[in-house]
Amino acid sequence: MILGNPKLINTYNPSSVVEQEITSGLDSTYSSYMFVFTDMHTQTDSKVITFQAWNAAGVTPAYDTPTTTAPCVAYNYEVAPFSNNFDFEAGIKASSQTTMVEMHRRMGNASDNCMAGIFILINPASTTHDKYFYYNFNNTMDLGPATTQTISQGQFQTTSAITKIRFSTNGVTTLFDGTIQLYGVT
Repeated sequence: MILGNPKLINTYNPSSVVEQEITSGLDSTYSSYMFVFTDMHTQTDSKVITFQAWNAAGVTPAYDTPTTTAPCVAYNYEVAPFSNNFDFEAGIKASSQTTMVEMHRRMGNASDNCMAGIFILINPASTTHDKYFYYNFNNTMDLGPATTQTISQGQFQTTSAITKIRFSTNGVTTLFDGTIQLYGVT
């Protein structure tokens, strides 16, 4: 749920890149920030979009921020033999992880496969509390074929201000395309 009025800060259009870093705009201006993902597409099958944040004191890409998530995933397969399911997804759960964190499961790379959703970061400028986030993504999987919805929440376990976030794929040579919009929410 978004409370307040989103204000567009920037639009990023990654095209055939391995990562997209957001290195400006995350500050104390807004209490929350919303990332809107549209038409995200990996150029290699069975890949995912990942994320991690770091603070101003970190050296790029110093993932000095432990991240914890607890995702649930709904699967809707188009054909047998797979069945539809909704479950806690232990395979992409993170517990104090300082590496890139998966946001969803195995994206297909067919022309009609993509990912879309929102990622909300709450109070990243706080120097008193951990930073919390939640996200909701839908993507087309390479298995089945199927569509999945991943809903998760978590925290960056640091009292330092989060000033940067990186979105990437789970393969150092896997390229992706799409649009990421950064909004401030008052």
